[in-house]
Amino acid sequence: MKDSKARNVTWRAAAAGLAVFYALVVLMNAPAMEKNAENMDYGAARDATKALLRPVARLSAMFRLDFLRRGAARVRGRWLDQKDNPQGQKNMQ
Repeated sequence: MKDSKARNVTWRAAAAGLAVFYALVVLMNAPAMEKNAENMDYGAARDATKALLRPVARLSAMFRLDFLRRGAARVRGRWLDQKDNPQGQKNMQ
């Protein structure tokens, strides 16, 4: 039985949706990605990565788009620093 409200999505609409999704993911994670690039071995790959991520990270910081990632890292960090985590398992440190 066909649903009368069903609608077909064109490949262009799907590709545009994916492009917007990945652009937002990069914007929200750019400061963390730039920090990871700092830890790469010296060389052309590190220089290129830093050159590409620096303006994106600045844009992300300017609009504070990385607040979700920072909040998640803060919560995750507190959870990992507890002696006993909420599930009652000991941390392996």
